[in-house]
Order: sequence, then C-alpha cells, then structure tokens
Amino acid sequence: MIHRIAKGARTADPLEAMIVKDLPTIGLKASVIHTDKVRETLILTDDGDEPDYVVAEGQEKPLASYLRNVALSKVLLTSGKIPFVLASETRGDVFVGIDVKANTAAFSLIGDGGRVAHSKTWNSRQRERLTADQVATYFVELLSLEGPHLPATPEEIVVHRDGRVFDSEIEGLEQACGKLAEDGVISPDWRLTILEIKKTGPVTARFFDTDYSRGGERVFNPKIGVWLTLSGEEGFVCTTGHPFRRQGTARPLHAVRRRGDLPIQQCLQDVFDLSCLSWSSPDNGSRVPITIRLCDRVLFEDAAEYDEDMLAFSGFASDRSPA
Repeated sequence: MIHRIAKGARTADPLEAMIVKDLPTIGLKASVIHTDKVRETLILTDDGDEPDYVVAEGQEKPLASYLRNVALSKVLLTSGKIPFVLASETRGDVFVGIDVKANTAAFSLIGDGGRVAHSKTWNSRQRERLTADQVATYFVELLSLEGPHLPATPEEIVVHRDGRVFDSEIEGLEQACGKLAEDGVISPDWRLTILEIKKTGPVTARFFDTDYSRGGERVFNPKIGVWLTLSGEEGFVCTTGHPFRRQGTARPLHAVRRRGDLPIQQCLQDVFDLSCLSWSSPDNGSRVPITIRLCDRVLFEDAAEYDEDMLAFSGFASDRSPA
C-alpha cells in the first residue's frame, strides 16, 4: 500500500509503475493499492480507551466492494490464481489477445476454458503497429511457454487484436504458427482466425428489449448474448446488459474477422463466452473478452512511465533545514 502521486484514480501512478516494474527484476511479483480508499472509509477514533479505526457512516458497502476487488485483482490474479472457468467448450482451442500501448506490446493467452491463462509484455519501438518479426517472436514465446499445459495440441488458433490489426502483424502470426507446428506445439493442421475487437469506433449499434405488458411501451437494455451479423466477416454481440445491474446503456461489442474460416457466428460466441470470465468483476460482467481484459490490465501497469530521478529526489529540498 502506497500513497498516490498521480492525480485521478485511472491515471497511471509513477510510484506504482516503479514498484511493479523494478521488483520483478529481483524475482518478486508485486501489485499495488493506494491509501485513498482507506482514508475515505476508515476513521481513527479515540474514546478514552485504545485508539481504533471504524468504518465511516455509509461506507460499509463501498469498502466491502473495494476489499473484494483487491482480493480478486491484486491478490488472486497477480498470483496466477483463477477464480472460475468456463463449463462449456469454446470453438477455438487457444485464444491470444494482442494490444500495444506507449511502446509496450502485450500478449495474453487463454486455453482450456480459462484454466490456462498467461499475459506478458515486451518493450517495443513501435507505438501501435508491430513488425512481422516482433509478432512472430512474441507469439512463439508465449505459446511455447504455455503449450505444454494445454489438455491437447491446439488446432484452432484464434487471435483477438484490440483495435486494428496490421498486415505485418497478420504476416507475423502466420509465420509463428508455421514455426510452432514444426516444433510440435500446435497441430500441423493448424487453422488461424484473426479478429479485430473494436471497443470504440465510427460503426456502432444499439440493441434493446421492449415490454408492452403494462399498457405502454417500456424500453430496456438487451439480454446478454444477443448478437447480430452484418456480413460473413463482422458482427456485434451484447456482452453486457440484462440481468447485470450496471448503469447506463449496453454497448454491443463490434468484431471483424480479418483472417480465417471460423464462422463469424462462432467467433462472436467465443467472444461472448470469454467475456464471461470477468474475474475481477463477476457481478458486473465484462464488456470485452478476457483476452483483451488481461492485456489492458498488464498494460495499465507495465506501460506506465516514471521519472526515476523525480521519485528519488522529490523530497530532498523539503527535508533540508533552512540555511
């Protein structure tokens, strides 16, 4: 637990970035929480006996929700422990998510319904577009590492690219699959499907349910799992909505198939199933599949930048006595 230097809850904190980047270099895996919530929810009391902390009025539920999130995100997931997995089989055998942010590439692997999960980052000179050699190298490294833990040699390989997938990245993925097949990590009859997962963009869709049972028309969020294909290459799927209690309008997720023969309906079904692996927020669900969520999670910390001198010497002047 540390104090926060950066302003804003969703702003990358330089002190947190230093901890999660530097401690692994000496063999320690770290996660960070800040003092903000403790200061908001706990009050130090002194009624004449020993001082004690009590929960501030009206903060019981926020504190319980925060502690659950810490247990799931900062303890279990950081330790590589999976809270729950899928009961049904997916159409793909293994899924890999890819994202790039601030010269950091993130790859995540999901297999066996979530029983096998791994995410990893690499520094990159490219801010968004990865070269074919980069993609091939990272992809081979990740699958070679986790392939032995899969229940069977994967044949249907599915890649989820956050945003746009570039031609060089498609080339690198094809090269990687050829190399992995030669090494026996994946089947020699491998099939590769590549999807662009578009969280935002100019193409949007709105789904909704209606109710006429009370004499008028009432409009509700759609049920999760509702889907629509625009063509054989793209479609939308509702990963949030009823019965989740998340406030606001459900935003269907847009997926575009850039390579492969896995039918778009099956691609959307896998996207929905993997979005159900909402390990850090099981009661609210996740709008994006866990392949993309894991990339977002590691990039938020690993892609954050910090000024080593600023952290080391920021308190020097204030600690000195006046001349």
